[in-house]
Amino acid sequence: MTLRSFEHSSTIKSLQYDTIVSLGRHAKTPSDVYLDFPADENSAPDLAILRRRPDR
Repeated sequence: MTLRSFEHSSTIKSLQYDTIVSLGRHAKTPSDVYLDFPADENSAPDLAILRRRPDR
């Protein structure tokens, strides 16, 4: 695991909050979890904003 600072964590939380305020409380904003992006391998981004699939 990569060490994170308080500032790093606070920045991510702030971005998540701003995203939820802008897009609504159902906005998906995962952080530091493995996501299977089609064009990338083994990604665990600091923050990802996911669009809802039209069929769901």
